[in-house]
Amino acid sequence: MTEARGTTPVLGVAPFALPATGPSTLSTGQLPHDSHASAESASKPPLFKLDKFDGSTSLDTFLWKFRQLADHMGWGEPDQFINLCSSLQGPAGQVFRELPSKGATTTQLEELLHTRFGTSKQAASFEATLRARRRQENESLQELHRDISWLVQLAFPDQPASYLALVGRHAFLNALDDGALEHEVLKLRPKTLSDATDCVIHLESLAESVRSKPRGAMDKVNRRMPHQRNILAVSDETELKQENKELQQKVAELEKQLKQVTQSGACSAPNSSKKSDSRHSRGRRSTGQSSDAAVTGAIKPSPQMHPCKFCNELGHWQ
Repeated sequence: MTEARGTTPVLGVAPFALPATGPSTLSTGQLPHDSHASAESASKPPLFKLDKFDGSTSLDTFLWKFRQLADHMGWGEPDQFINLCSSLQGPAGQVFRELPSKGATTTQLEELLHTRFGTSKQAASFEATLRARRRQENESLQELHRDISWLVQLAFPDQPASYLALVGRHAFLNALDDGALEHEVLKLRPKTLSDATDCVIHLESLAESVRSKPRGAMDKVNRRMPHQRNILAVSDETELKQENKELQQKVAELEKQLKQVTQSGACSAPNSSKKSDSRHSRGRRSTGQSSDAAVTGAIKPSPQMHPCKFCNELGHWQ
């Protein structure tokens, strides 16, 4: 009996021959007749799952994702309507009651969603929220940037991008709630919200590097600048010197005025004393004259003192 070269029979069992489909079919665990089905499934585009919408998230973001997915999958009107309906749940699913029983379209469903959960009619509310927005404790600048950008788009949906950039910059600086930091950022002249965010990140990194200096270096820095919540007064040292100089000039001017007032008061005191002395002398003179008159009136005339009015000789009166 002749045996095939390269094979060894085991207990009279014939050698195993591989199928014609090749080793790739066995490695994938598929049967030979399933190769055509696997090729067809591989040619189909992968399936994407649309997120659920219950009214608590942004409607514009949800509808934008829905339209992108519909264009990518090539959905027609019926497929769009069915997929949009299946993605609504919770309060958003209640809009089905307002749809007509027959002939409802995707456009009608989107209009109902905009009426119930849209932001076009809530622009004033979002604008008030934007004005009152402040940076929370331990809130990162990136989180504040995202929130401000989102509120700006909701508060001013019909404005151009240039207007949104300016409003976003102003709202971001206002949300910092730090006048010194806002002053330093405005010196760098940022034009957009992103520019303002980059400037604040740069300034805060500089402040952190100053705070991380050794103790001796920090003592020198603290002697040169005031203690503020943010150590950004290093660049304001010139302004502080100027303010100190102006205060010193005001103090010197006030001291000069006080000295002039004191001197004028000292000069007026002797004049007043002279006036009072003159008044007293006048009083004494008047009282002296009245006393002399009283004395002369009290003395009786005599022939030895007064001459005669006819002969002008003493000793007798006529």
